[in-house]
Amino acid sequence: NARPVDSGLDEASADSPTRRAGGLIEQGDADGAVAVLRQAVAAGNAAWRLHYALGEALLAARRDEEAIAEFMAVHRLHPACGKACTAIGRIYLTRGLAEPARMWLRFGLDADESDHDSVSSLAVAELRLGNHEAAEKLLDAWVDAAPESAVRRFLRIAILGE
Repeated sequence: NARPVDSGLDEASADSPTRRAGGLIEQGDADGAVAVLRQAVAAGNAAWRLHYALGEALLAARRDEEAIAEFMAVHRLHPACGKACTAIGRIYLTRGLAEPARMWLRFGLDADESDHDSVSSLAVAELRLGNHEAAEKLLDAWVDAAPESAVRRFLRIAILGE
């Protein structure tokens, strides 16, 4: 389900690396998408959006450690990209590592206070750390502002551990 975002590189071109990678992921070839994006990075393109797309492709290929490295590269190149921090936090959260998840999710939330994924995932991390009051405050503010789909996603994470 992960799909690389546009890199900002030749977006009009149907053969831009992120568009080709997105097509490969839609066809179920996440490893092919990773290869396309790695080739673009190796060609000397250090655009943060390209690294973000590579991180998403690596997630789709279930290569979490490599994805974390790419999202960290995004964080170094463009600290205002809260989604990269959120992605790192969510990977740690799925591994049951609530403390590092909380740290990265806070970075993501600091970068974008309106990111519902950061808020809901941070609430889950706080719950897993036993910080029920902190989780409740986050959830109260989040439920008031969140779209219905985000509420459903949070419930799936909280209840099913997805």
